[in-house]
Parts: sequence; structure tokens; C-alpha cells
Amino acid sequence: MEFTKEDLAKIASGIQKTLSEADRVVFRWDTGGADVPEDQKLVRFLLEKAFAQTMLLLDAAKLHETLEAVQRLNDEAKIDYSQTDYYEDVFLVWSSKLERYIEPFLPSVPPNEIEEQALSQLEVICSGFNSAAKVFASRRRKRTPLEIEDEYDVQDSLKLSCEFILVMSGLKNRILASRDNLLG
Repeated sequence: MEFTKEDLAKIASGIQKTLSEADRVVFRWDTGGADVPEDQKLVRFLLEKAFAQTMLLLDAAKLHETLEAVQRLNDEAKIDYSQTDYYEDVFLVWSSKLERYIEPFLPSVPPNEIEEQALSQLEVICSGFNSAAKVFASRRRKRTPLEIEDEYDVQDSLKLSCEFILVMSGLKNRILASRDNLLG
């Protein structure tokens, strides 16, 4: 069976969604959420799934040498699929590495469109900041309000919002993979 470029792009997009889901779990670890065994099991499941899907993608694309490289990478990853590293923020090592192999199959987005999407997301964040501050001030269940006292609190709140959007949109892996490609 022959796969079209569109078929391969759909498969790659599905893999990217799986990797993004694993990244969301790890993002909770970085933001004070629990790093519990259930989370590690979920990350392991998601990365095993992503590796299997990537190997099928590369086989369908008839990229056998690249497939062998991903198989070797998978053998390394099996030791600890939930291995993380830190570059400005926590990220999944194997998710970041695997993203490099699926990136060429993803539909390309022109740079100006990426900039427009980023600006649009920043506008959404900033326009909703007053609403977020009100939520901080009146928390549920009689919890102590979170107060924004100075510009550092504003910066931290904006950074958290930006990180959340990056993780949710799957851009974080693409940015890390691009950075890794540039750095060698």
C-alpha cells in the first residue's frame, strides 16, 4: 500500500498529539503537580505509543535507515521513558528527540504565520490577565487569595500562561527540536 504525503502528515500529526499529551503530564511536574508513579506509567505508555507510531510512519515512508536510527533510540529510551531534562523549563528528553523524526512529515507552517499565531496567543493572554487576577483574588472553597503584588508576580503569571499555551499547542517540542538541530 502506498501512502500519500497527506497520509504521512496525518500520521505525524497524530504522533505529535501523543507527544504533546506526554508533555502536558511532565508540565504538571514542573508546576508543582505530583510526579507520581501513575504519571510515570502514563508517560511511558504515551512514549511507547509514539515510538511505535513513528517506526510505522518511517516504514510506510520507506526510510529504512532512519527507521533503524529510531529503533536504536527506542532501545535507549526503554531504560527510562520519563527521563526529563531542563532548559529554561523541564522537558521530556525522548519526546524532544523523537519530534525531530516526525517534524519533516508535518505540514509546514510559514514563519510569518507562526509569528501571527504567537502574537495572537499573547494578545489572548494579556487581554485575559485582569480576569485571571480576579480568579486569583477570589478562590474557591475559602482558599487564601493569590496576590499579585509587583511586576515580578505579573511576569511569573504571564510566563505560566505562556508555558501552558506552548505545551497545549505542541509548539514546545517543535521549538526544542529546532534548537537542538541548530546546536548540533
